[in-house]
Amino acid sequence: MEEGYSDLDRLQQELAGCRQAQKVLVQRQAELEAFNKRLRGRVMEMHHLHRRHLQIFKALMEIQESYDDPLAANASGRLYQYIHAVAGVYSLQPDDGIEVVAVSLMQFVDILKPHLGGTGQGEALSFEIEELQISVFQCLAIASLLHELVSNALKHGLGLVEVRVKTRGDRIVLAVLDQGAGFPADFDPVASGKIGLELVKCVAELELKGSVHFENRVGGGAHVSVEIPRSVLTKTPG
Repeated sequence: MEEGYSDLDRLQQELAGCRQAQKVLVQRQAELEAFNKRLRGRVMEMHHLHRRHLQIFKALMEIQESYDDPLAANASGRLYQYIHAVAGVYSLQPDDGIEVVAVSLMQFVDILKPHLGGTGQGEALSFEIEELQISVFQCLAIASLLHELVSNALKHGLGLVEVRVKTRGDRIVLAVLDQGAGFPADFDPVASGKIGLELVKCVAELELKGSVHFENRVGGGAHVSVEIPRSVLTKTPG
């Protein structure tokens, strides 16, 4: 009989222990949820803070661009476009504090359009962008390519400048075409001394593990294409 009471006592003690452990677990879950809520709030604050800083930086760059020094204007123009691209990435982040790691390429290019080339010649540009999700960590590289290629086409080409991004097998092809005189037969982007085209080659090959092709269109004009492995543009950490 005593043994029966002993077993019952042990069972009651174990049950009480389970109930206590469950209470502790519920409390820990509540603490974790509260911590996550505070963390999301901090992330939102940081996003808003960064956006404000970028807006101030952009305003300062616009003032700097008003000076007459062409070298300073060229350098500040590149920096302004870079800052605008960073701000564009932030603008595609949701306001709930949850950071996304992939964004719509089409939406990102839409944000860049008003500033591409730095000339305000939006009417001289046409876009054919395939809907793709790309890693936010590659957005700035894409922005650099677009800015440099479009700037070069608007400066040296004629007529309409076409911007295309399409998938070709396991690669994504970014192309910029103009209607100008095209490239010389022995054209070398490095030997040409054009910093923008050197930058395109470096970003495409070193950062995006791709390749750049400079050629002339059959009907006249330049055609620059950058082939990037799809896995590089869509890869996210983790």
